[in-house]
Amino acid sequence: IASEKGQSDAVKAFSRQMVEAHSKTREKLNAFVEEEKLDLVLPDRLGKKYRRMVEALNTAKSEDFDRIYSEQQVEVYADAARLFDAYAERGDNATLKQFAANVLPTLKQRRDKAETLRQ
Repeated sequence: IASEKGQSDAVKAFSRQMVEAHSKTREKLNAFVEEEKLDLVLPDRLGKKYRRMVEALNTAKSEDFDRIYSEQQVEVYADAARLFDAYAERGDNATLKQFAANVLPTLKQRRDKAETLRQ
């Protein structure tokens, strides 16, 4: 959505990078789950909160789009960082804890990058 509706080159570039990064991370996580034979089913659709965010982007006015998108991205990456941090600290599967710990710095970098979009 952002690569098409974004108003600034920074938002468009960030969104393209995130689509690519998310695809790679999803592939790595799927491979990890399979390799480790984890009894885990990864969701194949967005939760209610994130579906509402997508709807907000779809209905945003052009002049509001970049602000809404950047605010959402900061929130999404902050949520993800908290989730991965919590699992890295208190998770019940040692290899999955390590995976979470390895991904955490990247999530924090993406959150920081999203933060710069708001400025």
